[in-house]
Amino acid sequence: MKTILMLCPFFVPYAHAKVYRPYRLVKFLPRFGWAPVVVMANEKFNYFEDPSLLEDLPPEAQIIRTRYIEAGWRGLMDLVGLKPFSYTQERARLITERSQALPHAPRRTWFDRLSQWRDDWFMIPDRMITWHPAAYRAAVQVVRRRRIDAIYSSHPLPSVHLLARRLQRRLGVPWIAEFRDPWTEHPMHQQSYYLPWRRAIETRMEAKMLREADAVVTATDQVRTGLIRQYPWLQQRPVTNIPTGVDVEKFAQASAMAHDQFWVVFIGEFLRADSLRFFQLLKTLLEQGRISRQQIRVKIIGNLHINIILQRHLDALALSDVVELVDYLPERQCFSLVKSADANLLVLPANYGWCLPMKLSIYLQARKPIIALVPEGAAAQVLRGCGFGALMPADDAVALEVLAQILQRTWQGGVVDETLLDTFSATQMTRQFAAVLDDAVRSASH
Repeated sequence: MKTILMLCPFFVPYAHAKVYRPYRLVKFLPRFGWAPVVVMANEKFNYFEDPSLLEDLPPEAQIIRTRYIEAGWRGLMDLVGLKPFSYTQERARLITERSQALPHAPRRTWFDRLSQWRDDWFMIPDRMITWHPAAYRAAVQVVRRRRIDAIYSSHPLPSVHLLARRLQRRLGVPWIAEFRDPWTEHPMHQQSYYLPWRRAIETRMEAKMLREADAVVTATDQVRTGLIRQYPWLQQRPVTNIPTGVDVEKFAQASAMAHDQFWVVFIGEFLRADSLRFFQLLKTLLEQGRISRQQIRVKIIGNLHINIILQRHLDALALSDVVELVDYLPERQCFSLVKSADANLLVLPANYGWCLPMKLSIYLQARKPIIALVPEGAAAQVLRGCGFGALMPADDAVALEVLAQILQRTWQGGVVDETLLDTFSATQMTRQFAAVLDDAVRSASH
């Protein structure tokens, strides 16, 4: 069995969208002849932990936790031996502050502005750059004990590619660079406040990483074509699109809950950039009497210190008795809620046409109507093809009719495309990824 060194700053038991793709690769790679060695950051104050995720790790997997000194007060406290305040303490503070700020938007403090200035000017390309020394030392120790056949690094933390390139040069083994999100073409980088000199530096970094990686993997075809459009010479390089898959076996084990209302479920962080249009449409239907408040419940499942910002909008729309903000839940419970829903909700900002969020992969397994307020792009393409995606038209009058039909259980979807659904299984994702690894190793041996 060959061995792959996976550089994943965030890994289980931390529970975040950044974690699940590499986590599922680790679970299924041994089935395709690869033993994973994961080097991760031993960070205990940025995310929730879901210990149940550790139960699914295969015996072939080796997890190495390394020290991460965060650039900030918490990192300084850790460095001098003081116990940094925990994630639980930090999010409790944020929930309190943001709740007290209602109905107004929370104000940015001087500390928030100072942290942003530090990140903009010094954390290039991102804050995990301070993790590199410990991660590099840990990786070198691994190499001394066992043979490494390939290296894997995955953006949305582009600094991990810099670490992978350094290790590639030392070890002389193939390096697979994964771009789940755009890097310099990400909407954040296109904002007017983003420093031009920093954008220029990161563009040079990105081009260098793409040139030196032995293979490049993307999570959507839109990211793949965007990279090729930005760097035309990539047409001559192996760039493979592999959508993020769900653990279908684990999803099948989740049980649905009985209820007598119409449940609409959204999982994840409802960002401030996301559209509020769904709630406005829902308010109109309630005012028209086409659905009753007793009939429907909308459940927004995710980090409450982020989603609490929605509360002021829900209060303004008089929807607080219909929409429930539920704090983070472990993966198994999220699966159960998605299965229990009568419809699931997908919302993306207008400039996220490249994005195929993990929640969509989960929704697809439930085969329930997906109420989608998304721009044209990757998600819209999948939703049109799956057979139960309900894209909300731009015309509010038409969108109201579609939403009313869904909530009244009269909406008719299309034919379910089983081949498309198979694309979003973790087994299929890992099979394609293992093929990329095997090809890279064969090419390197010639």
